[in-house]
Amino acid sequence: MSLNLEVKFDQDKEVLVVKPEGDVDIYTSIKFKNEVVSSFEERNVDILIDGSKLEYLDSTGLGALISLLKMVRETDN
Repeated sequence: MSLNLEVKFDQDKEVLVVKPEGDVDIYTSIKFKNEVVSSFEERNVDILIDGSKLEYLDSTGLGALISLLKMVRETDN
């Protein structure tokens, strides 16, 4: 039930890189979503999520990912 989250901007690719490590679940999905949204609002760029160190993703974590996808798509229009 822990989440370490690294969010940084890759200037070469002009993309926001999100690297969650641990669990994105009912206890951590709000933190995950809020931190990504905050970083996205600073720079309106695509988001790349590197889930290679993600250990667990439940339905609330999936919901957070879908919400982020919708946010990016709405911003593109």
